[in-house]
Amino acid sequence: MYAEFTDDLVTGNEMIDTQHKELICKINDLLKSCEERSTQSGAARMLNFLADYTEYHFNEEEALQESINYPGIKEHKEKHEELRRTVQELHERGRRPHRRIRGKGLRESQGLAVLPHPDL
Repeated sequence: MYAEFTDDLVTGNEMIDTQHKELICKINDLLKSCEERSTQSGAARMLNFLADYTEYHFNEEEALQESINYPGIKEHKEKHEELRRTVQELHERGRRPHRRIRGKGLRESQGLAVLPHPDL
């Protein structure tokens, strides 16, 4: 099962929607790399990208939310922190020698990747 950009994720903000689509695409690329055991280096590259891109996206999104006094920003930031920890944990796990990044564990955490936040 791969992540999908569904209607409930549309915010109406082109920048945020584009970033969410990119995140979902890269999460799916990572899942595919994990499934193809011969491309472990590809999975590591995808994980590096996700670690950097999630940080970039969260900073952009939180700045936008602050600028419009987004209701629920506190809770949304808490979810971002949870996701930062998940991405960091996966990133660290992927850096350990002789550790494989497995798709199953990633699938369990990737459902949190994009949270609905309408009206941005």
